[in-house]
Amino acid sequence: MKKHILFVLGLVGLGITSSAPIYAQTTLSVGDLAVVRYSAESNATNIDQFAFVPFVDLSPGTVIRFTDCGWQNSISGFRPRTANEDTLRWTNSTGGTIAAGTVIYINIDYTAAAGMAATTNVGTARASNSFNLQDGGDQIFAFQGNFSSPSLVFGINFDFTDGLPWRLTDANNENSSNLPAALNVSGGNLGFASAERDNGAFEDLRTAASVAQMRSAILDERAWYITDTHANMLAFSSSAFTFNFTPTLTVGDVMVSGYRSDASQGFSFVTWVAIPNGASMNFTDYGWRLNTTAFQGIAHGNDGYGTWTNTTGSPIAVGTQIVVDLGAGTADLGTWTSYAGVGGNFTIQEGDQLFVFEGSLRNPNLVYGANWDSQNNSAWGITDAGATNTNQSNLPAALNGLHGNIGFASRQDNGAYEDYRGAISVASMKDAVSSTRSWRRNDNSIVLSSQDFNTAEVFQFAVGDVMIHAYRSTANNGFSFITWVDIPNGGALNFTDYGYTSSSNSFINFTSSTDGWIR
Repeated sequence: MKKHILFVLGLVGLGITSSAPIYAQTTLSVGDLAVVRYSAESNATNIDQFAFVPFVDLSPGTVIRFTDCGWQNSISGFRPRTANEDTLRWTNSTGGTIAAGTVIYINIDYTAAAGMAATTNVGTARASNSFNLQDGGDQIFAFQGNFSSPSLVFGINFDFTDGLPWRLTDANNENSSNLPAALNVSGGNLGFASAERDNGAFEDLRTAASVAQMRSAILDERAWYITDTHANMLAFSSSAFTFNFTPTLTVGDVMVSGYRSDASQGFSFVTWVAIPNGASMNFTDYGWRLNTTAFQGIAHGNDGYGTWTNTTGSPIAVGTQIVVDLGAGTADLGTWTSYAGVGGNFTIQEGDQLFVFEGSLRNPNLVYGANWDSQNNSAWGITDAGATNTNQSNLPAALNGLHGNIGFASRQDNGAYEDYRGAISVASMKDAVSSTRSWRRNDNSIVLSSQDFNTAEVFQFAVGDVMIHAYRSTANNGFSFITWVDIPNGGALNFTDYGYTSSSNSFINFTSSTDGWIR
């Protein structure tokens, strides 16, 4: 004990004391963070912005520097600072660890009065007087260390010089940049190969099974909305990215049971498994492309996506049908959240498709698909869906099986399952919902019923147990029947005046306004 006391006194005598804690900052490797938004065309706001997400925890005191100076291969370093290019310093000054997946914003006000003031939602940021994202194309590099010998972490380029994601010849102006060799690896950079755009944002869902999967989604240009019009840039969500998603649904566990493009747009779906409280699933009207085995890019004005979540406080039972009103942004059970994005709008069109999935658009766990576009008079598009066509879709291989999809060979604006909602098993009920003969469709409007399905009927009639006793087609229509067996409480049977076709061993399609069924 005495030795310990003398040691402490000795430190005090040497003046080695401090009231502030000392932290070891996080040392980042290539790909440990990614830029997920940038805005260089700020119009009257005089504010540039970018956001990044770390894929590792950031210890207190961690410093990350950013620059809009381009990289020059001839000197293997950044181009010299100019009046429009310099550095910005971000520090984790929160006193605690910032979790991986946190979205961190940095805003730079470059008005003369502001003096290049930088603000951030987490930690602190300080910009030089020349950090100014160029609206004619620019780049952002994240690094640690100093400007002259940086430890590079990530780079994003939106200059599109010479029609390439990164310049091949030596970068020679404030807009252009080469790709540093250190970042020319998986996860190290994103360069847009389609066009130069002043503003851009990652617009996919922020859920993935792993960091690697999330990183690959962020670095997929198809998951970004890029534009030259600042007014199109909606507020960027600060919700965190998560890397531990595990699929809970399999193909056919949820089915689309109705759609409506006229009047109040919306759709309905039925679940064939119990949905725990807090569980969610996603829906999109993006088309699927066979050549990329992925959903189309998100820069379509009439396409979007959304998430339904069970917020009832209890599990939702098998056979529950749920109606989503896209116009109102609500569901009749649980909660609906639209992610129309800065470039999209979840719109049920006269010819369209609807997919149910978990995860993200770039890494979906596909559950079900419905298509009523009838490309080339087929249930699903046979040729590859056009990249700019918001109506068309191919059928994903994962859904090309029993209970995985429904496709209509003719385009009609509205449709809904209109068959009986009771059966002796889930499988037989799935068969019915997946049959186009069980749907009523039209070009006017349709009611999306919220009536649930009963998949536990146990009483079964045999041929001749019930007979028609009389019918009347004049005056008040009606009929009577007689039963030759006892019918227990809850037992049910159906009646219809639809015709029966021996070729298909089923009733005819629901196309006649004078035909129907009762229970």
